[in-house]
Amino acid sequence: MLDLHEQSLVNRFRDLLQTRYSPCELVVFGSRARRTHQEGSDLDVLVLLDRPLEPGIESSVSELAWEASFGSGIVLSPLVENTENWRHGAAGSSLLAKAIRREGVTV
Repeated sequence: MLDLHEQSLVNRFRDLLQTRYSPCELVVFGSRARRTHQEGSDLDVLVLLDRPLEPGIESSVSELAWEASFGSGIVLSPLVENTENWRHGAAGSSLLAKAIRREGVTV
């Protein structure tokens, strides 16, 4: 469960993403999802896109994360994946993917 500040930040990020990469799905993972974060911890977000990951998309998503989190006191750290590859391909079978499925919070 995210606190109100984190939820607001993720909502702002999703709104920015939707203008370029609709539809998308966001999953918060890591210490903030586990509620074990400390002051200064980043907010890890898996960004699943229903399109091929063409060159430049990851940079663009990172820029939107920076824009969404500017002045919030929390750094958004996006991990961008193609939805199909995440659910049925190599990306979805990694140890990180298993941890995200176990502890992630879909928002």
